[in-house]
Amino acid sequence: MTLNSHNEWDKLREVIVGCNGVSAPLIWPRPGLVDPKILAKAQEFARKAFPDWLVNEIDEDQENLIRIIEEYGAKVLRPDPSFADGWYTTPFWSASGEPVWNARDLYLVVGDTLIESPSQERHRFWEAAAYYNVWHEYFKDGGFKWVSGPRPLLRDGYMETFHDPAALREDGNKLVKLKEQEILFEAANTVRIGQDLLFLVSRSGNRMAAKWLQGVLGQEYRVHTSDEIYRSSHIDSTVLALRPGLVLLNGNRVSEKTCPDFLKKWDCVYFDEIVPA
Repeated sequence: MTLNSHNEWDKLREVIVGCNGVSAPLIWPRPGLVDPKILAKAQEFARKAFPDWLVNEIDEDQENLIRIIEEYGAKVLRPDPSFADGWYTTPFWSASGEPVWNARDLYLVVGDTLIESPSQERHRFWEAAAYYNVWHEYFKDGGFKWVSGPRPLLRDGYMETFHDPAALREDGNKLVKLKEQEILFEAANTVRIGQDLLFLVSRSGNRMAAKWLQGVLGQEYRVHTSDEIYRSSHIDSTVLALRPGLVLLNGNRVSEKTCPDFLKKWDCVYFDEIVPA
């Protein structure tokens, strides 16, 4: 098992498929002050948010996905979700975890470097550790560079709402962004395109994090930032590099004007047949 990947289009050889869970996450704004009876009632409601029929359907979908990937010839790896939805406390707040579904959200592989991103979500504080069983096996086999982002404090007020007339949707929802108080981002905020990475400044990544990422990767890589194309979370439903020189773009979020400069030399395919969310 060798850890080495530079883009989103090379042949798939090994992939992590997440695991299902049985409870929605809970967040408590104060550390360790939850009445046990209230917590038990809240956990009961959280489990009801994941009824058996939904859990079973997701399990079936995941097994079908695994079957298809293995038929293709790729190896499937699974995380350890056994502790993911437990209750934990920091000096500033308490929370429980959520199902370990999305490895891409929290881990970024750039060449032979694995980057564990410091998520802005309190309920994901320990989620990255669910993948340690996979990374330890890789490390035993060949070794790699393993870098973990600074553990965030996530004190009250680390997010703020703002109004951007150019970006507001027709329904008038407020936009949310991260303050520049600490390094915060999820790996799914990036698109890997060889030596170039596109980083979305948004609700799930701030400029401090982009600066930190550039420092970790060094001069061999270029981290391009954008805050014009999309201000919610993640970038994988917005920009997808299909091969060198060809990129697929969500036309509801990206225009020729806001397309990142380094991609304007590529063939850009815009799609806009999108179900409203």
